[in-house]
Amino acid sequence: MDLNTLEKLLRDSVTGIKLCSEAGLVNSALVLLYSGIDTASSLDLAYDKQSVRLRYTQWCDAHMFKGTSFDFTSLELYATRCGVIHESSVESDLSREGKARRIIYAESDIEVDTLREMNRLARITDYVAVKFEDLIKAYESGLVEFIKSLRGNEERSRFALNKANMCLREHPKGEMESLLEWGKSLLRNR
Repeated sequence: MDLNTLEKLLRDSVTGIKLCSEAGLVNSALVLLYSGIDTASSLDLAYDKQSVRLRYTQWCDAHMFKGTSFDFTSLELYATRCGVIHESSVESDLSREGKARRIIYAESDIEVDTLREMNRLARITDYVAVKFEDLIKAYESGLVEFIKSLRGNEERSRFALNKANMCLREHPKGEMESLLEWGKSLLRNR
């Protein structure tokens, strides 16, 4: 695998997120988004020996949140990720403990503004609204930033590629069938 292949595989996750979102499969799109951030952060040598929480939040701050302004923190994004992936909910241990607000999603700017106004009027402070499309764009931009940072650092690039070879794989059409036939031929020739 090379950096171009890695970039393609990471960008494929954005395509999957967008396809799910366009099909109205919001929960599936969220799982792909949050696990995509998990995957990308795991490929970064800068965070190799850190906890998943720290790796995730630092990757978001360094790559995904660069040049953006959200009403929530990377820790709140991580907390929501825990809820979505582990419980299909915006609830997480961190939100239940009052350490992170819950993130709720809207499809348009009008919906985000409406949710924010509802929270303000009801004095709800433990929820924060975001336009889902903006989150997808930030993730996509974060991936571009991440790959760019790898291209500028041979050691980080090598680490990412070695790790990606263990978890990300693209199988050209017919490759699995060829491998199966090869395995069968070995068994026949015994």
